[in-house]
Amino acid sequence: MIEELFEKACKYTNYKESNYWIYSVENKVLKRDDKIKKYLIVRFYNRYFNENNDLKELYLDVKGRKELVTEFTLTKKYNDKNIMGLAIEISLEDVIKDVSIVGYKNNDYKIIFSNQTPIEHIAIEENYQKLNVLKSAFSKKTVNMIPAFGKDWFCSCGCYNYEDSMYCEQCGTSKKELSEMINYNSLNLISKLQSKIKFSHNETFQETINKYISAIKYKYGIDENLILENLDIETLIEKYYKENSHN
Repeated sequence: MIEELFEKACKYTNYKESNYWIYSVENKVLKRDDKIKKYLIVRFYNRYFNENNDLKELYLDVKGRKELVTEFTLTKKYNDKNIMGLAIEISLEDVIKDVSIVGYKNNDYKIIFSNQTPIEHIAIEENYQKLNVLKSAFSKKTVNMIPAFGKDWFCSCGCYNYEDSMYCEQCGTSKKELSEMINYNSLNLISKLQSKIKFSHNETFQETINKYISAIKYKYGIDENLILENLDIETLIEKYYKENSHN
């Protein structure tokens, strides 16, 4: 679904600075109250998929005219709170395709984009294996490349980053970490990172292991049960007693 929406969004004027990207613009004639009316239907989505009904206002540039919209509906096709639509009544003779989001207001803040970096010229590559990282940080199949669009790149959290960005603008993951993440499948990475566990006399064995599992889950998106099942517990217990015997 993510790559489908992104591919559609590339056809419209969307900006890297925005949390919301348009993926469909439609002009539709409907009969309302026995009158023929025409509406501009705009469908858009929260590209970080972290919507919590906090979008209050959306500021649009409609063919050079500024529009403020405060009412949004869920899109039936997806039935996902991150994917929404809006309608603006227009004159019957209007044909409008040139629409862009230039700002928005949510529960926490209002933002109007002073810098506008369009993404509409980014082309989706045919190699969809690269997009596996967008669906899940890991899979059983090894992925050998950071998912890229031209020279720019996608992080496992779904954020689009430009070529010169060494760290993901949304989650802070570095390119180096992402390369490490996608060049090892889940089991290999768990084994590799297990050697980095350090025990302290200030924590119990279980506390350290739980902290490790939480950190790996948060950073790499691996299921907690999968991490636990593939830890070499016996070796770690030996390491725990050995390191604590010197304290």
